[in-house]
Amino acid sequence: LHGGEQETLDFLVQFMPLERRSIQRDGLSIFYMRYWHPIFASWSQSRRKVLVRYHPEDLSRVFVSLDGRKYYEARYADLRLPAISLWEQRAALKMLHSRGHKQKSQALIFKAIDEQRRIVDRARSETRRVRRSFPNAPKGNARIPASLPWQGPPQATDEPIDYDQKVDPFDVEMW
Repeated sequence: LHGGEQETLDFLVQFMPLERRSIQRDGLSIFYMRYWHPIFASWSQSRRKVLVRYHPEDLSRVFVSLDGRKYYEARYADLRLPAISLWEQRAALKMLHSRGHKQKSQALIFKAIDEQRRIVDRARSETRRVRRSFPNAPKGNARIPASLPWQGPPQATDEPIDYDQKVDPFDVEMW
């Protein structure tokens, strides 16, 4: 990174969530993910705890420091892995737990995330297919309950409105 970009990144890193971890011979592990940076080879000898900052929307890299001043960017030890969010990682752990997996591993987590992403992709393509089948259906976030048929907008009546009539508010309208 260039000077200004590095300063901006250093500033943003200070606002990221923080964890303390030990550097092992094979790198750094956090959230069942393994990370590596060449400087870890010398840090693993000291067995000191390091500060690890991460962006919850992108766990493909973390920022590691001994003193909290100078941070080093560490990427996945396996660079072929896709970027994931902390939310996806936690959802994958829940899915693995619900399926009875006692041991959690990076490989299982990425397999579960891949499965979840395929489900979402299939749902998107199915939604597109259905929308193309009904070109006159409401667009955007307009949702019609399945139990009620669409009857169009309410029709205006010529009856005068009696404003003296008592109004019964809904529960949610009571403060």
